[in-house]
Amino acid sequence: MSIRVTIYDFFAYTVPGVFYLLIGGFWLGVFRVIIFDVDTLSDRSLSILSSSVPLLILLLFGAGYITGLLMDSLALRWIAVFRKRNRDAAKHAFEVFCQRYEWLDVRFMHSDWPILLFVIKTKSIDISADVEGHNVTYIMLRNISLGFLLIALGYFSFFIFVSENIWNMVFVIVSLLFSAIALRRSSARRDWFYTGIFEAFLALNLSNEKLSNENVLSIANAGGLEERTADIQHPILSVPGKMDSIPES
Repeated sequence: MSIRVTIYDFFAYTVPGVFYLLIGGFWLGVFRVIIFDVDTLSDRSLSILSSSVPLLILLLFGAGYITGLLMDSLALRWIAVFRKRNRDAAKHAFEVFCQRYEWLDVRFMHSDWPILLFVIKTKSIDISADVEGHNVTYIMLRNISLGFLLIALGYFSFFIFVSENIWNMVFVIVSLLFSAIALRRSSARRDWFYTGIFEAFLALNLSNEKLSNENVLSIANAGGLEERTADIQHPILSVPGKMDSIPES
């Protein structure tokens, strides 16, 4: 059985998962829940650890991927507290798309975005990769935002129970600020993702429409226009008039 981990999985889940693990390990060490002292290790133990670095990194990435998958459900609820839910964001992006290209006769709904994305993948891998890059960043940033929230909670707990040093509260404020920034950028990337799907689908179909019109002209010159006219009709996206009549944005 082959195991395939894509760049999508790495940045969407593995990077945030490793971030969560580092945060957890840091606070477990600070609160003395786990104690790891390098000075107590023998030379043989250090030699074994140094020779096992690649394996340890692989285990860290594997644990990070699993942690990222599990924590993402919490991150999704975290962003929903302050931002729109995914279905509402898709609806808003669709409304913006329809207002921006009001000259289009759109025959699909915002809830059709998974099908549209699949169509884009079948037409152009590069375009679909650009569009999905926004979704990858959205997932990563919402988890990073939750991670900074956990850092802030850790510093606040340390301030309450261990040390009342004012710098602990400074770190709380800074962590919350980074969390808010990541949350805002995550929401923006999600909007770009949905809008990108609709616009990429439009661009691909405008290109097909142009090719169809060129084919019609060539067929007309060959005397076969009537037989092929019906072939240029698009079932879910219609551009009124000729390609030359499309208004410039």
